[in-house]
Amino acid sequence: MKTLKHRRKRMGDLLSSVVFLSSDMAAVSAAFVLAYLARFYWLQNFFQQEPPDFNRYLYALPAVVIIFIATFRQKQIYVFDILRRRLDEITILFKSVITAGILLMALTFLYRDFSYSRIVFGIHFILSFVLLCVFRHIAYQVDGLIRFTTGTRIRILIMGANRSARQITRRINRSYRNRYEVVGVLTGGKLHAEKHFEQVPILGELSDVFKLMTQLSVDEIILTVTDFPDDQLTDLFLKCENELIAFLKIPDLFGIFTSGVDIHYIDNVPLIGIKKSPLDKAVNRIFKRLFDVVAACAGVILLIPAYLIIAVLIKLSSKGPVFYRQNRTGMDGRSFFIYKFRTMRVGAESKSGPVWATANDQRVTAIGRFLRRFNLDELPQLFNVISGEMSLVGPRPERPHFVGKFRDEIPRYMARHKIKSGITGWAQVNGFRGNTSISERTKYDLYYYENWSLFLDIKIIFLTLFSQKGFQNAY
Repeated sequence: MKTLKHRRKRMGDLLSSVVFLSSDMAAVSAAFVLAYLARFYWLQNFFQQEPPDFNRYLYALPAVVIIFIATFRQKQIYVFDILRRRLDEITILFKSVITAGILLMALTFLYRDFSYSRIVFGIHFILSFVLLCVFRHIAYQVDGLIRFTTGTRIRILIMGANRSARQITRRINRSYRNRYEVVGVLTGGKLHAEKHFEQVPILGELSDVFKLMTQLSVDEIILTVTDFPDDQLTDLFLKCENELIAFLKIPDLFGIFTSGVDIHYIDNVPLIGIKKSPLDKAVNRIFKRLFDVVAACAGVILLIPAYLIIAVLIKLSSKGPVFYRQNRTGMDGRSFFIYKFRTMRVGAESKSGPVWATANDQRVTAIGRFLRRFNLDELPQLFNVISGEMSLVGPRPERPHFVGKFRDEIPRYMARHKIKSGITGWAQVNGFRGNTSISERTKYDLYYYENWSLFLDIKIIFLTLFSQKGFQNAY
């Protein structure tokens, strides 16, 4: 159920990205065409100038769109969240249009092959802002319709039946941004006689949250009471993180906000939650995926001779298949089969069961020890990357046996499963691989998750290939 839920959620985020990117590109393009028509046809009597070739402006349109979209992305406009106030979004749009407009104006001064009209770009600036607001209004409705029909709306459980909860529920229920669905409300005391709160069913008391959060397949929990017991609040937060559920709460008046906290709004109700990772944004996931596919395909082509040599050495050194397939737990807790060059004797765990490899492990073959020493046994996982099951960089996937153990023993362990597993990772290049501290390894994995950038991926790949730490503890 959890796997299906997160697949639907990520599919919904991807569809939202397509809807809003298409909407913004259409708005910017339409504004550019209208600006040309306004300057050279509708205002022609004021300037008495022969209209220039329209094709020259069409040639420039892709560059105009790219600059606008890149600016929007830099301004984080593609964080599609109902919790963002409409006024905040309009402000971000306005700043983005100004920034993109200034960049375009600068380019017209630098480009000498053709003299583009500054008036066209001035009109385009005004029309872009207007059309972006209009098109985005439509896009929100389309996005809501898609999420409703595909079953990818984000399911919210609200804790509390106070004034803030009423305001939040009303906002979500009446909003045309139909991205969220309030599935139920928990009260602070006895259930209301009418069994409903703002047309949402009252499902129980606050203490029932621990059993209902999994039964209802909840995506987010909003705590609207400020007197929830601290010990239960800690347990609730850890439970949410373990189940990959977003947690937001109403801050108390004297709450301390740190850089690790995001502030959201529904109407005028402030909510605080754990700061989202850059990879929670669909646009960044798309960039990471493109990088993975290109680099992995190039790697497979370049490494064909190495694949053949390793395969021959494995067959000559011991009986058994060249490749080894093993079940691992990846993003959102999904299981998949990871591929490696076989480094152990066949049936190595038939008696011992799943155990860590150790130094001088007698189960490892001679060629296998060499392959593990230099990470060469991991090379077949490039095919896992191409198929979309893994990424080049990310937390290393563990076997379900160990995941079931660590999730109960290591705080925040399951948070590392919010992104795709990787062939290498930040923990590995810092020496945490093999039989090393899972607690410390988890800290490095969470640092990567919370601070991802494409540059960090490239740095980790470089360190994996050339840093001695990348080969430590490889048994």
